[in-house]
Amino acid sequence: MATIQELTGYSARVLEAIAGEPVQFIAHSGLWPYASPAASGPAQEQLFTQLRSLGYVGGPEDNWVGGFAWAEYSESLWEWPRVGAYPGEALEAFAELLKYG
Repeated sequence: MATIQELTGYSARVLEAIAGEPVQFIAHSGLWPYASPAASGPAQEQLFTQLRSLGYVGGPEDNWVGGFAWAEYSESLWEWPRVGAYPGEALEAFAELLKYG
C-alpha cells in the first residue's frame, strides 16, 4: 500500500495544484502479465480497493494486449478503455481510432 500511495501521491498533488480540484481518476496500465483485465481477477480488485482508499473513483486502463481498446469492454469505472497517442503519430490516425470507442 505504501508504494501505491507514494506513486500516486506526488502526481495527484501536482495535478491538484494546477486544477484546483481533487484528483479522482487515475490512468493505469492494469496488472501484467495478465492478457486481459478479466483474467487478473482478485489481484486487480485488490489494486482498485487500495486506490479507492486513496480517494480515487476510477480511471482508464490499457486493457488490451495486441488488439484494439474496444475489443474488450467493461462497465467498471476502473476499466474504461484508453486509446494511446504516440509521439510522431499523425493527428488523423489518432482521430480515426476514436471513431471506434
